[in-house]
Amino acid sequence: MQSQPSTNIVFKTIAISVFCCIILLLSKDIGFFWDNTLLCSKMGHYLYNNNLFTLNIPENFDPGHPPTLAFIQALGWQLFGKTLFVSHLIMMPFLFGLVWQLHSFICYFTQNKWHQIIAIAFVFCDPTILAQCFFIGQEVPQLFFFLLALNQLLKGNYILKCAALLCLSICSVRGMMLCGSFFLFEVFYSTTILKKIKLVFTRQNIICYIIASSAAVGFIIWRVVNKGYFLLHENSQWGNLAEFVDFKGFIFNLKVLIHRYLDFGRVAIIVFIAIVFIIYKKKLLKNNNIKLLLAATILSTSIITIVSLAATNTIGHRYFALSFLLMHLLALYVIQTFVAHKKIIILFVLGIVLITGNLWQYPQRYAQGWDASLRSLPYFNLRKQAIVYLHSHHISPKNVGTFFPNIYSNEEVNLSGDSSSFTAFDSTNNYVLYANIYNQKPEQYQYILSNYTPIKHFENLGIWVEVLKRK
Repeated sequence: MQSQPSTNIVFKTIAISVFCCIILLLSKDIGFFWDNTLLCSKMGHYLYNNNLFTLNIPENFDPGHPPTLAFIQALGWQLFGKTLFVSHLIMMPFLFGLVWQLHSFICYFTQNKWHQIIAIAFVFCDPTILAQCFFIGQEVPQLFFFLLALNQLLKGNYILKCAALLCLSICSVRGMMLCGSFFLFEVFYSTTILKKIKLVFTRQNIICYIIASSAAVGFIIWRVVNKGYFLLHENSQWGNLAEFVDFKGFIFNLKVLIHRYLDFGRVAIIVFIAIVFIIYKKKLLKNNNIKLLLAATILSTSIITIVSLAATNTIGHRYFALSFLLMHLLALYVIQTFVAHKKIIILFVLGIVLITGNLWQYPQRYAQGWDASLRSLPYFNLRKQAIVYLHSHHISPKNVGTFFPNIYSNEEVNLSGDSSSFTAFDSTNNYVLYANIYNQKPEQYQYILSNYTPIKHFENLGIWVEVLKRK
């Protein structure tokens, strides 16, 4: 007779596999998007066409990140073929690992199976977290490795914790920051929860962090020695996009950061947690699980937060996906522990507000995080329709001006075999391909309308792509 733990593992494996298959089938035609077009596809193409094992990315598109995910993509293309389906398939082991580790972390707080299932579902109601499952990018691997390290910390497994942090540190520069934040959380956990600060500085743990940071340190040293800089250089196309801000810029960044946490329905979670903390502050702060979740929510992305507040153009929604995930678990634990009545109603309302955050769309004069919810999904098919229209009317992409993130080649976006690309708009283009997800200022679009005539409009669910011709 099969044991209960074995049955649970089989059921867990099947359930997570089904979830991953559903995501794969729904996302298989979604192209590379936003920054991940560069970080995964453009860099991946360079490795695929040249040398899988080089770190020397050409300066004109070198973002300063380790080309880890680009390498995984390029390797997958060589083994299984260069298609969008393969690219999404490559992400599924990371998604599987993320859900598995999320469930394991939830088990630390409750053994009730229905509560565990509800918690997982609630986390994936968050538009930003769910969107990362549909897009090919760094966030899912980083969430997986961080949660893996967190679970090993709670279990006291130094070897797996070291391996998880090592992998996390080479995902990206933000992965390196998450490792630093993990150390800060471990200090808090050892000091406040276990009340044994000496555990952080044992010989075993020090060796763990030395090994875990070795690849990242080696990458940084290699860049400084071979390129003369770590991240960006003055001639880089992003050289002026990541500068230190003055006090006014700091206040602006702080407002943007607050907005990121409130956006796409998370305002309901923030308000709920704030109200409960006001009512039950003393009881909450005496609960070790509450302290653990609250500290994890704040500290998990603390270094990313500091950097984001101090520099320009560094506050993307998805950068804080880990904090959002932990914040939702905190809200659930608070509901379960301190809300005496109407738990189901509160949970249902919060879940509905979160999932409908995917429908949020701001007026065009406001920039939106299009890679941080499912709101942008219609764009991919609309873009394909516009390209078909241009081809059918024999309009060369070289004569078409456009904007980020549409400046990459069709091959880099869709792996379509079409290496042609549009040009960055400079007001001399004969045609313009424009979409309302490009986050251009309203004056820019008005300028285009003043000088160009719309000749074809494609629209679906409030997302539109337009082809315009010079007057």
